Amino acid sequence: MKPSPSRTSGGPKKQLGQAEAAQIVAKYEAGAAMVQLKVEHHMAKRTVARVLGEAGVTIRPRGGQRQL
Repeated sequence: MKPSPSRTSGGPKKQLGQAEAAQIVAKYEAGAAMVQLKVEHHMAKRTVARVLGEAGVTIRPRGGQRQL
């Protein structure tokens, strides 16, 4: 019987470089949604949120701006 792997999400953990982090921040500040960024960069939404938080970016509320 094989021991179970410690990671259950699939392949090896991706290393995030400064250039990719800067791209994520720039796209988010230009209006891209976190869900869109997670798909484009093949990472979890919480990782995108962490990158943005570490860069000092204010996270927008879910659902975008609401019109009255």
